[in-house]
Amino acid sequence: MAFIPIFQTFYTKISALFLKIGLLLGGLAVLATLYLYPRLPEIIPTHMSALGNFDGFDHKQTIFLLPILLVISGCIMSLAKMDRYFPKYSFINVVSKCIWFLLNLVIWFGVLYFYIAYFKIAR
Repeated sequence: MAFIPIFQTFYTKISALFLKIGLLLGGLAVLATLYLYPRLPEIIPTHMSALGNFDGFDHKQTIFLLPILLVISGCIMSLAKMDRYFPKYSFINVVSKCIWFLLNLVIWFGVLYFYIAYFKIAR
C-alpha cells in the first residue's frame, strides 16, 4: 500500500489541471464546432467500430455534444469531486481515480479523433 500516497501526490498535482484543460478544450471545441457546422453535410459519422470504421451516422447537430462532453469530463476529474465521494488514501479512491483518469483520456482522444475526421469531411 506504499503506492497510495505516491499516487495521491501525483494525482493532486495533475487534477487541478484537468478542470482547466477540460474547460480549455471545451472552449476550443466550441470554436471548432462553430467553424465546422456550416461546412459539414447533413449526415455525419457519430460512431466508430473497434477497427476504426465509421458505422453510425446522425444529423450534424450532434456535433454540439462534443464540447459539452469535454467540459463534463474535465469537471468529473477534479480532485474535490472525487474526494467527496471516496475517503483519501483508501484503495477504492486510488482505483476510482485511475479508472476516471483513463476514461478521461479515452474521451479526450476520441473527441479529438472525431474532430480530425470532421475537418477532413468539411474540406
